[in-house]
Amino acid sequence: MLRGASAAKAVLVVADQSSVPVEEIAAQAKSTLWYQVYLEPNGNQVLERVQRAVKSGCKAVCVTLGNGEQVTTSAGVDWPAIDRLRRSIGVPVLLKGVMSPDEARKAVDLGVQGIVVSSYAPRSITGIASSLAMLPSIASAVSGKVAVLIDGSFRRGSDVLKALALGAQAVLLGRPPIWGLAAYGADGVQRVVEMLQTELAQDMAMCGKVNLKSLDPSVVKIHRR
Repeated sequence: MLRGASAAKAVLVVADQSSVPVEEIAAQAKSTLWYQVYLEPNGNQVLERVQRAVKSGCKAVCVTLGNGEQVTTSAGVDWPAIDRLRRSIGVPVLLKGVMSPDEARKAVDLGVQGIVVSSYAPRSITGIASSLAMLPSIASAVSGKVAVLIDGSFRRGSDVLKALALGAQAVLLGRPPIWGLAAYGADGVQRVVEMLQTELAQDMAMCGKVNLKSLDPSVVKIHRR
């Protein structure tokens, strides 16, 4: 995954639960690495792992809310724990799992450098808003004060275009690179990422947009029921 992402000039977010130690991954990195961590009751252990990752060369830390099995609301977020972690490391902290303007504003007030609009609602729950649906209101709430990223079922370049047009500065990919990895190893990861990059460029050209800065909500047509 690291070799493929590096070849495609993409940032790799190393999972805290990776089966390979972050030091081994970082030792072979030729592109930027970030580190992803879940908050746990034992904050000292989390901090120790994050500090190891930063020392190894990770340039940012994504603190993830929720665990994929439950919905995290602002009432359940341990804001003091996030703040302690932020103050204890010397790299930018992004809060991943933000799904409301209120959470986004709270994160900005807390001093984080970025947010990732991302839903951890169980798939069995119907009617829950998608991350893309919440993106415009969240981007408006932070008013450019911090970077806004997003993840959630991005499969085509046109999906990425929509996210960038609606206020995101970057998109996180999960399953597509894994599919490429499973099929062709590092070459598969590179190919998948480059396919999305190429599709994005082609779709932008079809919309008459010459660069990323020219993207705006006017290129996205939203049907509401």
